Amino acid sequence: MSIQIQIIEERTAFRPGETIRGNVSWSLPVAPTQITLELFWSTRGKGRVDTKVVESVQIDHPAASGDQAFDLKLPNEPYSFSGKLVSLLWALRLVIHPSQEQAQVNLTISPTGQEINLVA
Repeated sequence: MSIQIQIIEERTAFRPGETIRGNVSWSLPVAPTQITLELFWSTRGKGRVDTKVVESVQIDHPAASGDQAFDLKLPNEPYSFSGKLVSLLWALRLVIHPSQEQAQVNLTISPTGQEINLVA
């Protein structure tokens, strides 16, 4: 079994408004009912975890193996940041349904292309 997210140019740092281009691929023992690629952010640190899926691409009734290209335009905010109490992290997640098998690629989204450090 194999599920992968590949980003063209193999970058993981982006600026707001840029487009992420890539390809998802899968090879499974049986055909899933659906495959979902999600662009999302989540918080980590003190307090409750917040998560928001910003965009998703769904592949309905896929074969047991295959691949599909994707283009996702990044939103203008929020930026990736790391603070003393909380951090905000971006990622792409590929989810196989109904098994819930997942692959994930962490991203950085900010005007500089680097995580904003609020601790300094």
